[in-house]
Amino acid sequence: MSNTNNSFCVEKITKELAHIVRDENLFVDRIRKINDSSYESEFIITGDHPYLYENSVISNHVSGTSFLDVTRQLCKAMSHIYYDVPINCRFVMQTTQMDFFGWTKCSIPIYILLDVAVQKRLLGGFMSPTFEVKLTYWQEGYELGIINVKFSAFSHDIEEKLMSRQYRRKPIEENIKIVPKN
Repeated sequence: MSNTNNSFCVEKITKELAHIVRDENLFVDRIRKINDSSYESEFIITGDHPYLYENSVISNHVSGTSFLDVTRQLCKAMSHIYYDVPINCRFVMQTTQMDFFGWTKCSIPIYILLDVAVQKRLLGGFMSPTFEVKLTYWQEGYELGIINVKFSAFSHDIEEKLMSRQYRRKPIEENIKIVPKN
């Protein structure tokens, strides 16, 4: 992991930075800082990924699921590279809004502009930043869509405490609905 102020430096995104295990699941492999709150990247989706395009009917365009996973990978890597979020942190996407303006072609580069706002706070004695990121996607000069995402990063210890607290809650009986089996 490197941290640089050189706005012309392209940073490599590894599987570890994107929190990916398999090479074939890393969809975006570089990012470049434009200024203190803006970044750019690009990727190509070919339409033959074994999971994302298991249904051949949708292999004629880049699916929304692909954009969502690129967003997830890019935001995690960006937080490690430029904001010093430790590699072993956990991430929680709190909100995601996706707006698309048309179809996206497979096998043609897709460019991304990221505009980032970050709020740093301490949670349980650990730095726990919250990011709000607007990702604008372009292909062949046309704006394809915008994804706005808000996510937080925190330590494993904080994740364990939060999950433990949530899992200990008793169900609210009047909100439980039983779906009949057919």
